[in-house]
Amino acid sequence: ACPVRAKRRSAWGSVVKEDMKLMSTTKHMADTCHRQGIALVFTVSIGKAKRLDGFAYELAFPDNIVADEPGAAGAPGKRSTLQLFAVLAQGGGGFQALQPLGPPHADHKTISDGGDGAFSHWRDPLVNGPSSRSHIRFSMPENLPLSNFKAVVAVVFPMAPPIGWVEFVHKPNKKAKDYDSQKRRRRKEIYRELYFESFHTVGVQPELVDRPSETRKDAWYLWRVSHHDEFDVPLKPGELYEKQMPHQFAKFFGEFEESG
Repeated sequence: ACPVRAKRRSAWGSVVKEDMKLMSTTKHMADTCHRQGIALVFTVSIGKAKRLDGFAYELAFPDNIVADEPGAAGAPGKRSTLQLFAVLAQGGGGFQALQPLGPPHADHKTISDGGDGAFSHWRDPLVNGPSSRSHIRFSMPENLPLSNFKAVVAVVFPMAPPIGWVEFVHKPNKKAKDYDSQKRRRRKEIYRELYFESFHTVGVQPELVDRPSETRKDAWYLWRVSHHDEFDVPLKPGELYEKQMPHQFAKFFGEFEESG
């Protein structure tokens, strides 16, 4: 199956609900999605296409797939790896029914004025905030009528290696004199959820681990910056908490590097 937003393990700390509301979720989804080797293959009904000027049409596309960002300041605008095909309505089955579209990354005027398969997979500027959306603006091969086709198939190649997520599971000492059940209400799990919001945008379904024995050699692991109160740091006479705390961080996360 295609990557979806990762969900935390049941033993992992939850995030305050009002904080989770700050994150937007994918609004537009394809009709179907499956894996073909390492590629993600999306199918979208041609009936959802909106007619624009000239030879141009436009479809909403899943917001979680990396797209071109026209006019992106300080970064190249061409980021999409999407390949696009039109599916003939009367073409039978198999690859014979697929008509490749291109060139990709075409500007909108070229698509509208010349057409002939030119397309662009792009998204609204990120400065638009949560309202920004992804689109495919396209034209048909030889500028044939849209009615000759029944769907478009988009093939996307993920750009990231296998990725995993290391979570520190806090086990507070409830017998401690300073234990406060409300103290940890706003923990750093929000950073984990922000990562989870991003992984599937580059075609990654992260491997979730919380024990060193679960890591793999072929995966790259990330973890959030833990808060100091997630670690119970035992101190010997004369030791400073601020000096010992980094050592405990390094010891804990260093164990995961032994096998991953």
